[in-house]
Amino acid sequence: MVTSASTAPRRISIRLRILRGSFDRGFQVELVVWHGSEFQPQSWSMILPDAPQVLSSYEAWRTGYRMLGGMCAPRPVETQITSNRVESRLRLQECETLSKTFKSHLQHWFGHAAFLGLRASILGIIKQEPIPDQEPIPVFLEICDAKPRDREVLYGIPWHLWDLFSSSRFEMVLQAPSAANRNFSAGQVTQLTLPSILAVFGSNEGGLQLQDDRDALYRVRERCGQIEAIPIPIEAAPGPDDPIVTPNLLVDKLHDSHCQILFFAGHSTSNEFLTDGQLQINDTHVISIDDLQASISEAIRNGLILAIFNSCDGLGIANALVGMGVPYVVVMRERIPDDAARRFLVHFLDEFLKGAPLYMAVKRARGRLAGTQVDGVLLPFVSWLPVTYQHPAQADLIWSHVPQSRPTGPKPRPVTSHSHPAQPRPTRLSFWQHFNQWRRQNRWKFGMLLALLSALGAVLLGYLLPLFLNWPQKPVITIATNDGKISEGEQTLISKAPVLQGIGDYKFERYEQAIRAFHKVLADKRTRNDPEILIYWNNALAEYRKKHFSAKSVTLAASVLAGQEAEILRGVAQAQTEFNCGSIQTFLKELQQPDAFQTDPYDSQCQGADQTLLKIAIATYASGSDDVELLAQRLVDDDSILGVVGRYISSNIENVSPIFANRKVLIAPTSNAVRASQNHPEGLDLDPNYVFRTTPDTTSIAQQLADYVKPRIGNKSLMIVSSSQDAFADSLKNEVKQELSSLALDADPTECNLSPKSNFDAENCLASLRNAKMGGVLLIPEVDDVSVEHALKFLKVLQANPDTNSLVLLGSDTLYNPLTLSSADSNYGQASYNSGILITVPWARSQNDGKPFEKDARSLFGTSLINWRTALSYDATRVLIEGMQPNASAKNLQAKLASRDFKVTDRTATGEIRFSGGDRVAGPDLQIFVRVVPGGSQFGFNFERIEP
Repeated sequence: MVTSASTAPRRISIRLRILRGSFDRGFQVELVVWHGSEFQPQSWSMILPDAPQVLSSYEAWRTGYRMLGGMCAPRPVETQITSNRVESRLRLQECETLSKTFKSHLQHWFGHAAFLGLRASILGIIKQEPIPDQEPIPVFLEICDAKPRDREVLYGIPWHLWDLFSSSRFEMVLQAPSAANRNFSAGQVTQLTLPSILAVFGSNEGGLQLQDDRDALYRVRERCGQIEAIPIPIEAAPGPDDPIVTPNLLVDKLHDSHCQILFFAGHSTSNEFLTDGQLQINDTHVISIDDLQASISEAIRNGLILAIFNSCDGLGIANALVGMGVPYVVVMRERIPDDAARRFLVHFLDEFLKGAPLYMAVKRARGRLAGTQVDGVLLPFVSWLPVTYQHPAQADLIWSHVPQSRPTGPKPRPVTSHSHPAQPRPTRLSFWQHFNQWRRQNRWKFGMLLALLSALGAVLLGYLLPLFLNWPQKPVITIATNDGKISEGEQTLISKAPVLQGIGDYKFERYEQAIRAFHKVLADKRTRNDPEILIYWNNALAEYRKKHFSAKSVTLAASVLAGQEAEILRGVAQAQTEFNCGSIQTFLKELQQPDAFQTDPYDSQCQGADQTLLKIAIATYASGSDDVELLAQRLVDDDSILGVVGRYISSNIENVSPIFANRKVLIAPTSNAVRASQNHPEGLDLDPNYVFRTTPDTTSIAQQLADYVKPRIGNKSLMIVSSSQDAFADSLKNEVKQELSSLALDADPTECNLSPKSNFDAENCLASLRNAKMGGVLLIPEVDDVSVEHALKFLKVLQANPDTNSLVLLGSDTLYNPLTLSSADSNYGQASYNSGILITVPWARSQNDGKPFEKDARSLFGTSLINWRTALSYDATRVLIEGMQPNASAKNLQAKLASRDFKVTDRTATGEIRFSGGDRVAGPDLQIFVRVVPGGSQFGFNFERIEP
């Protein structure tokens, strides 16, 4: 039952509206205060400062946190000390460090004078109102206009770290953008009195302990009108033959149930733009909130007012539900450890039942998560995850106390479905019910028993199966990205596409269903350009044809640094699809067939070269050296892997070279610091027989820069502003200085250090260069967003000084970064300089259709999503494909690439590929400049290829 208490209206409503802006430029905000039940608003406008460090450090932390994807599953028992667990602990510790960095930047932002003034305004308004000292007050956040990247971060950051919310009476409450104009009731307290609950328990895949969520609800049954749980009532113990939640069952229950509270526990995820989400309702079925819109609308008409999702990644789910009209929603911002989700539920229900408003119950329960530990590592940032959604005009929601017992009546009957007909449940407990009760009461014993049985089973399988089966080994080409995991399709590592069902099908070797699920995602224009899903589609097709038609499959590997995973994977995915389908056009024709693969995937025209299909195992790693080396060792130790396409930057490729030496080929598409030699003793120590690179080294880049700058600066100097102690930056700086020995001067490293850890000051840097006779400036930041931001700030300082407008401005390929485009304005990079800043890259999009690679890449991914990293990764994969034929083995591949006669001339992005001492022999196609010009990208600017 739901009632509105007219005697207790909310006296005031505070609303913070972010009208426009970005973390790079600052935000225009409006503080709106609504007084009394009639809500007569007053508003004040102000500017919040820019905070690019908040954006970059948040994304670094989130990347590291999402690398811990297995946290939603149970942790290993304490007696298991494995290398995987050691790696996990290292990743946990790195994530903890990233969280501290982000928290420091965020609190620095919150400490700005603008936030201090905003806080003072809010406290001043409160003092003028007749409000009891301890009465809870929500502050509602509405994001009106922001770029998708900034909007996602604004929703994701833990606003409660602002010292305004250190008070026990304030709490930040989010508002979905689609609910901005929706009519809600005036600001009175809404009371839940003996509410009915529909509790949905989805898939427990990965070992989720959903029974504990059921137990938490069971303990509050005396305060509820009815708790209807699907697939089985909460009063009953789960058994092995229990029904499962199906799409039809969920739809029917939402339509027919007159519940006030919808509760979900299990697996969930949100889409990229935080506008929708998906629920994994059983091990094989996934359903989106958008698909449930009609049922949810009917449930709202029948009384639904609160939705609680004790599951992962719920921001998109909340936005969708509030947009449909659900007044109150509680979700988790990101993935959450299973035990932390259970503890939150217990404490939240306890606070809510005590009479705290919904948002305050969430705040108090959230604080209980600050002590969360995983593998002995304290992760206080888990307490950042729970959040409340509500419209500011909506009444406060409380669970009123009614001193009476739960109404008597028939207990909920077991839910039935067409596949599981209803049967009376016996009063005596079955064997499995006894077993499940014992398991819950003796979890540590059960864990040890399970570990012992698993080890025994592995030993038996390892010894007995080879006696009966003669299975060939599976050669593998692997791709590595950014989180220490390896996947051929069993999990998503960077994608946010709705593919839970396809992932589950692949994991359980239902390859035909996986092909169809991935095909559906790729056929959707919104997710068409997802390279990870395209790779998994190819992998599923390869496994299906191998399983049913005796086709062969080979697999390669590549490792990709955080920040450019999609750029690298697009090149790899394109090469893989060409190999499997013969051409990109063949694949696109099949993609346009809505009923493709509905009968038999064998009908596909994608049948591989000579009935051999290429698989890509995507592996991910973080930027820390320990993670890089651990993952490299795993790739080398895997005998199924033929070779690795490695997204290793120059600063860490030297660390992994000894791991690959004499074992396996590594081909790097983006590392270009000069190798150690007699002429370059300070260069990188890379094994020339096992480590190859498809991009030209800094010697070629320096020659290109020197040829351009010499006739333009005369006898003046080229000032070099670079990042200190970075292998690539040092290498390029030294090579340029050698090429321009009579002209080049090194900038003061103290004042002009672009390192992300430096306290870079653009004005001081320019002042330190004033006495030099400058003709130009070369900027060489690291492959790090903070370092790039330092370089861009220096450009803006140059732009603001009229006496520097005639300088020749040059930049390294690390400035080929979205930040360079997003920081542009109508004068930046073009009109303020003779030629604008020129950035040297080994490949750039042409103004026409270009070569076959570019035409196919445009068809697959769109114009703006391909760049030089995509092209060089494509070439690296083409080198491995050429090298593994006709006899695929790691040994033969290495011997072929190390041969003086080896070269690739057909179907490359950057012309002929030959190696000398492991490095690319630079050809005329690798001498390119680009500049920033107005264009049609999401930033309003593009990189344009020019002829110097």
